[in-house]
Amino acid sequence: MVSVMGKVVAADRFGLVGKLLENKYRVDAAVAEGGFGIVYAGFHLLLAKPLAIKILKRPPAADTVGWSERVGRFLEEGRLMARLRHPAVVGVIDAGLTATDRDPEGVAWIVMEWLEGETLADDLARRRERGEHGRSRAEVFALLRPAIEAMAEAHEAGIVHRDLKPSNLMLVPGKHGTSVRILDFGIAKVVQVDAAAPSTTQTDAPYRAFSLAYAAPEQLSGARTGPWTDVHALGVVLTEALCGDHADAQDDVDAHYRAAFAPNRPTPASLGVEVGAWEPILLRAQAVDPRDRYASAGELLAALDEVEQVPPRRRAAAPGDRRPGARSPAPGPTRVMRSPARTPRIWFRVGLATAAVALLVVAWQLVAARGDHPADATPIPPRCTSNAACSRPGAPAICRPEAGCVALRSADCEPLADVRALNSDATIWIGAMFPRTGPDATTFGVYEANAVELARRDFSQIMSGSSTPGALARARPFGVVLCDDAVDPHRAATHLVEHVGVPAVIGFYSSVEAIDLATSLFLPKRVLAIASLNTNPLVTSVPQPAGVPRLVWRTTYNSADAAAALSAFVARELERPLRDASGDRGGIRVALLRPRNAAGAALSDAFFKTLRFNGKSVLDNGSAYRELTFEAEAPKSSPEYVELRRELLAFTPHIVLYAGNAAIIEALFAPLEDQWPRAVAHRPRYVSIAQFPRELLDFVGASRARRGRFFGITPVASTPANARLVTHYNEVFPTKITRTFSPNASYDAFYLLAYASYAIPPDEAVTGERLARAIGKLVPPGRPIEVGIAGIFDAYAALSKNESIDLTGATGNLDFDLAAGEAAFDQAILCVGVDDHGKASEGIESGLVYSATWKQLAGAMRCP
Repeated sequence: MVSVMGKVVAADRFGLVGKLLENKYRVDAAVAEGGFGIVYAGFHLLLAKPLAIKILKRPPAADTVGWSERVGRFLEEGRLMARLRHPAVVGVIDAGLTATDRDPEGVAWIVMEWLEGETLADDLARRRERGEHGRSRAEVFALLRPAIEAMAEAHEAGIVHRDLKPSNLMLVPGKHGTSVRILDFGIAKVVQVDAAAPSTTQTDAPYRAFSLAYAAPEQLSGARTGPWTDVHALGVVLTEALCGDHADAQDDVDAHYRAAFAPNRPTPASLGVEVGAWEPILLRAQAVDPRDRYASAGELLAALDEVEQVPPRRRAAAPGDRRPGARSPAPGPTRVMRSPARTPRIWFRVGLATAAVALLVVAWQLVAARGDHPADATPIPPRCTSNAACSRPGAPAICRPEAGCVALRSADCEPLADVRALNSDATIWIGAMFPRTGPDATTFGVYEANAVELARRDFSQIMSGSSTPGALARARPFGVVLCDDAVDPHRAATHLVEHVGVPAVIGFYSSVEAIDLATSLFLPKRVLAIASLNTNPLVTSVPQPAGVPRLVWRTTYNSADAAAALSAFVARELERPLRDASGDRGGIRVALLRPRNAAGAALSDAFFKTLRFNGKSVLDNGSAYRELTFEAEAPKSSPEYVELRRELLAFTPHIVLYAGNAAIIEALFAPLEDQWPRAVAHRPRYVSIAQFPRELLDFVGASRARRGRFFGITPVASTPANARLVTHYNEVFPTKITRTFSPNASYDAFYLLAYASYAIPPDEAVTGERLARAIGKLVPPGRPIEVGIAGIFDAYAALSKNESIDLTGATGNLDFDLAAGEAAFDQAILCVGVDDHGKASEGIESGLVYSATWKQLAGAMRCP
């Protein structure tokens, strides 16, 4: 048998040979080794079929690329290949990260279909040894067209291979002849073509692992790569397959460099091989300037198909496709990250599930009963014809034809808008609800309100010239009606919906409020609700009206996802050190401290499903797991905190998982630490289901011992979009934020609504239902756009032409599951940072990241 990768090489280095991965696969002999990985022959135990298992190698000591980043790239390769379900791409079956005795951090692996055959490189070498020339044009077309078609589909999906060459093209014999498979997407990336020229800045320096003989000029010079880079490689491969020898077989790097930038690339005719109408096609495919090449493999395939009289293939618009009449592709990709669609699952115990479902059913019956009937009648103001006619100094108002002049200001609400927006009849008014009075106003309310205002200013600033003739003249301005929901949220929401008539509202103070307003007001009135603060799984489980698009969405994370990430953190990082330090042979004890409400109950069920310690589930751990509840709004002086402290002191948990307000820090944790039994060897590790409040940082203070025992979680904050938001925000507002304490979800929510409105034709009214449908234009595939001023023009240009964009927020990739109304975010484990004076300063990312795609915790913890 000839293996997929050639002869057998080094023995197992990872402790996986003979071990079962997930009890499904057997790992046998190593069959090939490359710069980044080793491929093993394997066997699927259940299906009784051979397969190939690719395992990521540890880098050499001098390597500057972080292990977690390398693992992420490796697993991304598997994800990209899995997305390309084309017969000419090697099939991916599974992937994961498995800890072994030799490597506790985990071994990254990808399971692929087993192929038998030889590579195109082997085939060409064998032909040369026999003194044969290359294949005929008809043979090459029949053999390699499927590979070009596969790359065309890859480019349409925004995937660029960047290392196409004969050794990455597998020839597999079969009943109906030889077929081709594309291998090794190890240095592939996901891109989208924008209108900029090729950049001279190399963003992929650590991964310049391409093959010199097939590298495009932009790869050799360190410029931006894109679909045009694969077109160059395909041109070289086609030429070699036709001629039998590589057109640029040079001896050294300098020779390759000179040949790549030579004005006249070798073609079959220059090498004595006649290929007719293919000659100009291959010459164009290998042009030095990317702008002179075909924009994508789809264009190259279309040119070849036309010559060979193959009917045009049906396809979507490729990322690399040019505008009609353009000279060339516009190379200059920007990053886009995608996550597979996902439907969150919430696991309830029978009693809680029954109660929750019953409440939601009753709520929805009330919604159905109310229908679209207006609320209590209000006085009809004088009739009006324009917004400009309604506003007076100090009394901003808008004109609603059915109601007359309506004041924007109310007892709870304040308008935020520039003069143009106040006077324009085309202005889109968006509601926002955050606590603006009481203790939570300064804790988080002011930051969220500022984030929405910052986003509004972004659009006001960048689109301020759109009143002049031109492409932007039809862009509608935005205004925000900002309301305080700490006093009477229903009154504030009624003003937004009944009086102002906003199509969408961002917020809210609590999950209970969000669910109540959605069922009682927003859904009956077809108003879109964007929950930017509420992590309760129930928020996006509210029943939606039949026959209308989803009207409840979320731009923050789902606490069920956070529970899964923290469960992985407990099992991987906390359990073993605690067991060793305490010497407790009976294992560790875990307590969950959570509020006594629906959000707390949903969180409990998420941990009940995902948490494992002592090698067992929560259920099987029995008395080693305790769940303690408290009233969510209980003051610090509440006697129930005394009772909670008594129970915790009696239980002496090794780990305390907790969710709740800042009161528990002073009312519970401080006295718990002071009264902890001296006879107990361990001190608890406290793991928050959120970021760190200021009260916790003050409590930790300069204590190094305490600093090492508090952990939290946040969507990955070390992203360019979030960094730009933090800098932008701190330039404008005196209340400073950090990357891990950032109102990014509210900022993202405004951009989501603004861009959705751009996808609505200018002659149509902006309603909640239309905005909801338009969100489908903001998810992959599409042109990648990050929130922030820099992307507004490009987003408007695309959406106003009915094209799609792929929106990335400061919180993470906003790749919404359109059925569920939320996106999955990668989660970073937080530890407590320290300032120059040795005091706790903020939550910082620890280096551990839980992948929403792979459901794995990767990286190494580096806490101060």
